[in-house]
Amino acid sequence: MNVWLARHASSSAPPGRAWGWTDFELSAAGRRQVRALARNLADVPLDHVFSSDLQRSWQTAEGVARAQRIPVQRSSRLREVNFGAWEGQRLEALWDSDPLQAQAWESDPRNFPASFGESYAQFERRVHGFLDSIPRCENLLVVAHRGSLALLEAKLTRSTFAQTFARGLAPGAVTRLVTSSC
Repeated sequence: MNVWLARHASSSAPPGRAWGWTDFELSAAGRRQVRALARNLADVPLDHVFSSDLQRSWQTAEGVARAQRIPVQRSSRLREVNFGAWEGQRLEALWDSDPLQAQAWESDPRNFPASFGESYAQFERRVHGFLDSIPRCENLLVVAHRGSLALLEAKLTRSTFAQTFARGLAPGAVTRLVTSSC
């Protein structure tokens, strides 16, 4: 199975804040990134394109899928982590308001603060549930968010979430994984 993981292109969200489930469309720079991503994947014979159901992801996926004349299959299971009380907040504020939770999260990204809208275990079950539902042995593009892509990459490559999250993908970037799941 060949899986291309792409982070959604740049959105209209104000920078420097925790944006998980807030639904932003692409920015002008993001639309340019989508065109570049579509060009980069033009020679890749994709069988399926999957996307988070949030605009910034599915608009990115649509740009690639349209060029290949295949539909985008949207899934809420690919959403970013639910930041709960921290949605829209500057994450550095967590270090001021709850330095112990912030330090625990910084030392291990699986230690989600209790004020988030979901635990790491819930997030992992949601994203892994998506992975368990997709076809095997085909060429797939998955367009989603930094956290959900890190979970997918960790599961597919048998890496740790900390490793894949630290590596991350820039907005509009793509990475190819070849798995032996077939």
